[in-house]
Amino acid sequence: MGFFRKTLIYGGGLGSACAAGGYAALHYNHQQGMIGHANYSYAPPPKREDNIERMKKEHFDLIVIGGGATGSGVAVDGASRGLNCALVEYDDFASGTSSRSTKLLHGGVRYLEAAFKNLDIGQLYLVWEALEERAHMMKSAPFMSKPLPIVMPIYNWWQVPYFYAGIKAYDWLAKLVCCFDTGLPECFYTSRANTLFLFPLLKSEGLKGALVYYDGQHNDSRMNIQLALTASMDGYVEGMKGAAVANHCQVIGVIKDSDGLVNGIKVRDTVKKEEFDIHGKVVVNCTGPFADQIREMADPNCRKLVAPAAGVHVVLPKWYSPPNFGMIIPETTDGRVLFYLPWEDNTIAGTTDAKSVLTHLPKPTSEEVDFIVRESARYLSLDEAQIRQDIKASWSGLRPLVKDPKSADEGSTAKLSRSHEIVVDPSGLVSVMGGKWTTYRRMAQDAVDKILEVHRDKIRTRAPCRTKNLLIMGSHDHTGNFQPKEVSVLGGKLPLHLTKQYNLKLPTAEYLVRSYGFRALDVCELGKKEGLLDPLVPNQPFIRAEVVYAVRHEMGCTIPDVLGRRIRLAFVDADEASRIAHDTVRLMARELKWHFSQISEAEKEAKAFLHTMTYKNPAE
Repeated sequence: MGFFRKTLIYGGGLGSACAAGGYAALHYNHQQGMIGHANYSYAPPPKREDNIERMKKEHFDLIVIGGGATGSGVAVDGASRGLNCALVEYDDFASGTSSRSTKLLHGGVRYLEAAFKNLDIGQLYLVWEALEERAHMMKSAPFMSKPLPIVMPIYNWWQVPYFYAGIKAYDWLAKLVCCFDTGLPECFYTSRANTLFLFPLLKSEGLKGALVYYDGQHNDSRMNIQLALTASMDGYVEGMKGAAVANHCQVIGVIKDSDGLVNGIKVRDTVKKEEFDIHGKVVVNCTGPFADQIREMADPNCRKLVAPAAGVHVVLPKWYSPPNFGMIIPETTDGRVLFYLPWEDNTIAGTTDAKSVLTHLPKPTSEEVDFIVRESARYLSLDEAQIRQDIKASWSGLRPLVKDPKSADEGSTAKLSRSHEIVVDPSGLVSVMGGKWTTYRRMAQDAVDKILEVHRDKIRTRAPCRTKNLLIMGSHDHTGNFQPKEVSVLGGKLPLHLTKQYNLKLPTAEYLVRSYGFRALDVCELGKKEGLLDPLVPNQPFIRAEVVYAVRHEMGCTIPDVLGRRIRLAFVDADEASRIAHDTVRLMARELKWHFSQISEAEKEAKAFLHTMTYKNPAE
C-alpha cells in the first residue's frame, strides 16, 4: 500500500506541477504585448494638411502603405514603440476590405471544425490566435464592440452532440488562450420553442433546437478610422510618437537607395492634385488584395501571392433578426456558411469566399445575390420574391487570401491560407498579406517584430510591443480615465446624458456613443454651437453635425468618405444615401470651400460609389 500511496502522491504532485506550469505558460503568452496601466491624452487629432506637410519634410523610420485595418494597426504599433511613422492610403481609411466585412470579431468556428477533421495544427493555431485577439478588440473599444449571441439551428438529432462538442471546444479554447478572461458568456443548447422565439422567421418543419454561442461584433470602418486617428496622436500614451497619416494619397512609385533597397515612395495627393516624395528607412506594404501591385513596383518579376476572394452581403430590414441575436447556417448547398446579423438597426445577410477579380469598387454580381436569396429561402419562412423585395443595399468586399507557392490549384479559394504572412522581398520591401479583421493587431505586431529583425541595422525601438488592450481613441474621457460603464454598448450611461444635455432622442444618443465613444460629446457640442443637431435623414439616428465633424476632425474628403465610412448610411440604405447626397455636398462644400467644378466632381464620385451599393430587383 505504501508503494501505491507514494505513486499517487508523486503522480498527483507531478500533475499539479504540470498544470501550474501550463497555466503559467498560458499567462505569460497572454501578457505578451499587454500595455498595462497607461495615461491617455485627450486631444483633437492633427489635420490632414499638417500631416502631409510632415511627410514632405521629415525622414521616417517606417513608411506604411495602406490605411485599412492592417496598415493602421502597423502605424499604431510602430508609433506606440516610439518609431516615427508615416501612413498613406490610396482612397480612404477602410475604403476597401476593412469596411465591407461581416462586422464580426470571431475566432472561426468552421476553422476549428476543419482543424479537428483534418488534424491540422495550423488551423487550430489560427483559431487560437484569433480568439485571443477577439478578447483584445472587445476591450480596446468597448463603446463599439459587444458580445453577440449567434444561433445555430439544428434539423437532425445527430447534429446536437456533434455541434455541441465543437462549440464547447470553441469556448474552452477561448478560455485557455485568454486565461479565462474572454469577456463573453458561455454557449448553450436551447429547445425548438426557444429557437423559434429567438428567430420567428425560421422554418419550423423538422427543427430540433439550436446551439447558441457568442462572438463579438463591431463597426468595422469606424473602428478602422479610430485606429488611424489614434496612430496620429502624438503623446497619446507615454513615449508614443504620433504618425503622419493621410488618406487619398496614391502611391505611384517607390524610391530606392544606391544598393537597390526601397527607402521611400512617390505619392500623388488626389485631393490637392500634387505629387511629392516620402523618404524613410523601411517601407511596409499593407494594401490587402492589392499587395502584389506594390510589390511589382519594387520588383516587376516578383511572384504574385494574393488571390482575392469576395465576401458578399445584402442588407435586409431589422425584423429579419432580433436586435441582440445573430444566426449562422453552418453549411449551405456549396459548403460555405451564411450569416444573419443585426447591425445598425438592420440585418446583414451574407457569405464569404467567392472567387473574384481585383477592383477598387467591387460590386456583387446578380449570381452572388441570387445565392444568398436562394439559401435564405431554404431556411426562412419567406419565398425568394419576398426576400429579394426587402433588400435595401448590397456590397462586396475582397479578402486577400495568400496562395500556397507549392500549390498548382488556382480554381478555388477554399484551399488558400486564412492566416497572415510577412513577406520580405530582396528589395527590402516588407509586405503583410492575408489575415482577417479580428487579428489585425497581431498582424501588426508580427510585422513590426519582423522589421526589427530584418532591418535591425536601420531601426531600433524604445519599447517592445504594447498594443494589446491599448484603448482606441474614444474609449476614455477628456481626463484620460477609462470608464467602460459610461460608454458600454450594452447599458452605458453616456447616452442618457446626451439626451438630457442636447435634447436628443435616445436611439440617436445611443448611436452616437456607439460610433464615437466619449467623443460623441464633441460631436454634440459642435452640433449645438452650429445648429446641426437635427437629423440628417428622417427616421434614422444620423445627425447633420456628423458631416461637419467628419470633415474637420476625421479627414473626411469625399461623399463616400462621409456617407460610406464615417456615417454608415450607404451601407444600410443606399437609396436614402443617394437622396441626401446633394445636401451632404452642400455641408461639405462650405467646410472645404469647394467651387462649382469640385462640387460637380464630388457628386459624380458619390454616384459611382453608391451604384456599387445599390441593389436593383430584376423583377422591377
